[in-house]
Amino acid sequence: MNRFNEFWNINAIGSESSTQAYYNVTLLKKDSVGQPITEDFLIEKYQDYVNSLKQFQNGKFTKKEYRISNPLEWLSEEKYLLQIIKTVDPLDFYLYGL
Repeated sequence: MNRFNEFWNINAIGSESSTQAYYNVTLLKKDSVGQPITEDFLIEKYQDYVNSLKQFQNGKFTKKEYRISNPLEWLSEEKYLLQIIKTVDPLDFYLYGL
């Protein structure tokens, strides 16, 4: 069963049909350690990616390096192979020492 809609709904921006085609091609690839890429892997990685950058979004004032890639860009640039460093919201750090 294809879970593309779950992946797409994380950040539904861009061409859905093009993204779905690239999503299906990506499922045929292997990750950096030679394991097949699964839908669970892609959904989890994209959710982590979006969540890690969400706090930096400020409309047109968002810095380029903090802009969230649409799903097609994220798949085509193979960002799912990158390790996401989870950041702490500076306000949480200041208030709670997290």
